[in-house]
Amino acid sequence: MINSTVFSLLGSVTLVSLAYSLESTNIGLFNLININPLAETLIVLLLLDFAIYLQHILTHKVSFLWRLHRVHHTDPFFDTSTALRFHTLEILFSLAFKALFITLLGASAFSIVVLEISVNFFAMFNHSNFSLPSKLETLTKKILVTPDMHRIHHSTLAHETNSNYGFSFSFWDKLFGTYTAEPTNNPQTMNIGQNNFSSTKSQSLKELLLQPFNSLND
Repeated sequence: MINSTVFSLLGSVTLVSLAYSLESTNIGLFNLININPLAETLIVLLLLDFAIYLQHILTHKVSFLWRLHRVHHTDPFFDTSTALRFHTLEILFSLAFKALFITLLGASAFSIVVLEISVNFFAMFNHSNFSLPSKLETLTKKILVTPDMHRIHHSTLAHETNSNYGFSFSFWDKLFGTYTAEPTNNPQTMNIGQNNFSSTKSQSLKELLLQPFNSLND
């Protein structure tokens, strides 16, 4: 509820408004060149998905960002609700990060509307607690992040948590050597979450909000 309120006030509307305000300026790549609007939208989706991939790596490598992002990883269950479980400060960081790249690209308002729709869809899809049929899984994860692929990222094993950072497209992990094809344990029964934050108390709203300021398990 907290995140939904913050995101409603500062989220997609802010990013779309920023993109709209840039359209009448010479700020950003696509405001300096002429390109087909459809081609621009596809390029923006690709580049901003790469930016989200880079941001995700930062949230695992930079200590305080990891403390914020750890709230997402301390969910002991892997399902669509996990896609909504972020510390509010990380939501704000993510908005600022995307705003920077939108400005650099001079992305159109339309492309950002499409981006935000796809971001919300893939957040729900790749955190879903189901598996695609085997053949479809093999084909799909050549391009897109599937629930089975992303579930590995939520493993309690550190080397698995620090892999499969992709959000929508799976090929970033494969290109940059952060891909784990199969988990060590059974993907349907593997342990999910962070061992140091598995108690019932640590799952309370108060503890989740205060968790980034707890130095445990940096």
